[in-house]
Amino acid sequence: MGRHRWTNRLTVEDCPMRLCAGACHIDGVFASPVGSSWRLYWFDSYDAPQGSIEYTLTQTGSSDLAIHIRRQCPRLNTVVDEQTIPLTTVRPHLGGKRFWFLCGCGRRAGRLYLPLGQRVFRCRHCYNLTYRSAREHDQRLYDLSRDPAALLIALRERRGDWKRFFFGLKAWKLVAARCDRQRRRRGIATTGAGSLMPHTAE
Repeated sequence: MGRHRWTNRLTVEDCPMRLCAGACHIDGVFASPVGSSWRLYWFDSYDAPQGSIEYTLTQTGSSDLAIHIRRQCPRLNTVVDEQTIPLTTVRPHLGGKRFWFLCGCGRRAGRLYLPLGQRVFRCRHCYNLTYRSAREHDQRLYDLSRDPAALLIALRERRGDWKRFFFGLKAWKLVAARCDRQRRRRGIATTGAGSLMPHTAE
């Protein structure tokens, strides 16, 4: 069961700066010679640059790779402290090699995040991050969708604020479609999602 949308936990989508091990692997960062320098850029939804950092591929020990980030300012009013992030690899069952970051807490992570106000990259567990889909999920929607009669009663009781109760039209369509599927399975005739719309008070 997910968390309701009114939680104050920050989401990973709210973190403008993040490191992705998979993207670095695709770009050939981990296959480059040790000592190579790379620059990582972040963009918003309008392809406008949000910031960038420079990092170097290094080695820790005999053969373990790591990326070293020097102290720098990737964007206005944001400072990143010097940090070395070790890398580890696993061999998937179907072959190949998968790279992971080793967070300071000891966990393997495919992505590391830098929320606003922080100075080092950490995994989502360290910063207590959640996902937007999990924050907006409400189990009440799915409980009511299993019982169309209970859904109609709930909608008639709330009337004017039913949209706010179901977190918008998208969630309402999801519940209505599921109710129609339940009715068809039970052999009950239906006239579509509109038949579930509550009557407003006159």
